[in-house]
Amino acid sequence: MEARGDEYVLELYHKNLKTTPWKRTSDRTKSYNCIAWALGHSDRRWDPFPKGTDYWPRGLDSENTVAVWVKLFQKFRYRRCANGNYQPGYEKVAIYVADDEPQHVARLIGENLWTSKLGELHDIEHTLNGLNDERYGKPIVFLRRTLKRKVK
Repeated sequence: MEARGDEYVLELYHKNLKTTPWKRTSDRTKSYNCIAWALGHSDRRWDPFPKGTDYWPRGLDSENTVAVWVKLFQKFRYRRCANGNYQPGYEKVAIYVADDEPQHVARLIGENLWTSKLGELHDIEHTLNGLNDERYGKPIVFLRRTLKRKVK
């Protein structure tokens, strides 16, 4: 019954999840957040306002602005792009913005399939529109980087 309760909470927080396909892919955890998850980390939280175990790269401003979040991803070879459409050979992230402040970041993992860490709750797979709501705002900044090639 807990799983259904969790689904209800997620759909209550993010109303578009009620009408778009999504699935939970992890248990709740406070160990990491959406920024860390979008960069492929699940060992600690990344936050421009570090608290305790939170991490933020040296040399980046500690302001919660779109410009600072973009600079963070640029440190990891991401560059701005026009949209969140799937492109073979690239990884993409979308920054959701509400009231001119970044609220969330999701990572593209397939054609029209995104992954997100929802605060201290779960990781989910969802559509881009699934988290487009009053809480997170709209995905308005898109960045991409070339996928790393595997050496054989």
